Amino acid sequence: MHRFYVHEWEWIGSEAIEIEVGNTPDIGKRQHLAGLASYIHKSVKIRDNEVRRSGQPEKLGFKSFDAMHTACSESGDADYFLTTDDKLAEREKEELNVRTANPLYWLTEVISNESRIYKSVSDTSDGN
Repeated sequence: MHRFYVHEWEWIGSEAIEIEVGNTPDIGKRQHLAGLASYIHKSVKIRDNEVRRSGQPEKLGFKSFDAMHTACSESGDADYFLTTDDKLAEREKEELNVRTANPLYWLTEVISNESRIYKSVSDTSDGN
């Protein structure tokens, strides 16, 4: 989360997230989620374009909110749509105009790639 806090990475949210957080019945969980959402750098509003775009994934079997989240991710030019819904994360990539991933798997891959890059730079500077 540190990289989001220091703006090394941009966290793109949406009005759909705001709605879902507001509808969370457990008050403690809602407050926790609202606290996390306060670090969102950019929020995509749901407009006609997002409503139209969300219709396509819905026709493919996406749940309404999932379709809206992906439409907002696309509108926000997100590199990844991160979701803990593994079924959604594994959907056929050609169905969407944004890459999907489970946040844990995505972060593990990022750290692994950074480790390889660091090792390569380190090996080069050591004369190997």
